[in-house]
Amino acid sequence: MSKQEEIKEAATYKIWAKLASMTSTISDSDVYWKMDPDRQVQLHNRDLFEQEVWSYIFGLIEKDNKL
Repeated sequence: MSKQEEIKEAATYKIWAKLASMTSTISDSDVYWKMDPDRQVQLHNRDLFEQEVWSYIFGLIEKDNKL
């Protein structure tokens, strides 16, 4: 396996792990239980945006891996 293939494989695993972590955080209804409701909504919206960003990056890596 070439160095570039190793990097691509490692990037795929890392992005998959990050995306899985973000999905788990978003699915947890009690993740912000100590905060006031307005702050909970702000953080949940931020996490949704972050999940979209990581999903986009994952898509780019997957497209690159198909080349």
